[in-house]
Amino acid sequence: MSPRFERTGAMGAPADVPVTPPAATGGPGYVPHLSLIIPAYNEAERLGSRLASLISYLESRPYSTELLVISDGSTDGTRLVVEAAFAGIDPEGPLRAWCLEYFPNGGKGRAVRTGVMASRGTHVAFTDADLSTPIEEVDRALGVLTTLDGAGTRIVIGSRAVAGARVGQKQPLFRQLSARLFNILRDGITGVHTVRDTQCGLKVFDGVVARALFTKQVIDGFMFDVETVYIAQRLGLVIYELGVTWDDVPDSRVKLSSALKLLPDLWRIRRTHWRLRPADRPALLQAFATVAR
Repeated sequence: MSPRFERTGAMGAPADVPVTPPAATGGPGYVPHLSLIIPAYNEAERLGSRLASLISYLESRPYSTELLVISDGSTDGTRLVVEAAFAGIDPEGPLRAWCLEYFPNGGKGRAVRTGVMASRGTHVAFTDADLSTPIEEVDRALGVLTTLDGAGTRIVIGSRAVAGARVGQKQPLFRQLSARLFNILRDGITGVHTVRDTQCGLKVFDGVVARALFTKQVIDGFMFDVETVYIAQRLGLVIYELGVTWDDVPDSRVKLSSALKLLPDLWRIRRTHWRLRPADRPALLQAFATVAR
């Protein structure tokens, strides 16, 4: 079933809308420095308590930001909570924000893909609704991306497994063991050995690269992270793994309770994208070099 989009923006009458945000939120030539995407499924309580501080932080930044919350078939009023928070944003400030909602629930991968393909930023980032990685880490990742751009780095991913990572509240033991099993299966099937932590929620991209990668994606569930890394590596893109601060949040929507259940998606990733080569990269990126709205 195709998703049904219900509303976008912090205000306005309910209506079916396309994925692309309306020009009224920023104008046809609006290109913010950063597009920040937050996928949300029944996150009214947790995200609602965090949005005020998130908005305050983004409004304080010395660059322009568009914030896109993607309600992935939520049934708990997530969209209403988000829109209420967005109503207090200074219309003259550097932050523009809207909520996209569709039905039925499609999975985290679909939600992030919806946000990326609707984005207009020079840089694109996404992070989890529980903010297990503090929002301040986005600035660190942007700094690395800008500094290393000349060296070919176009993607920075947050990591809990490299130097500089600071893990506070750790996952329960059963999830740690499940994650280790998952890494073995992931590396054996897809071969993404050079990236130690594909599942940390924070990832920051050059905007052109993000939109090009996500247009190739087919995974709607949690394995979209692995798919992102796999496609990038097949295309020869440089990925920088940045150690970040991270705390486990109880009732996380990301459950690795059974790594074996993820095998079909891992096989699908390899089967779908193994033919990609660095020679395919120029044409793919060129197609997204100009973001037309």
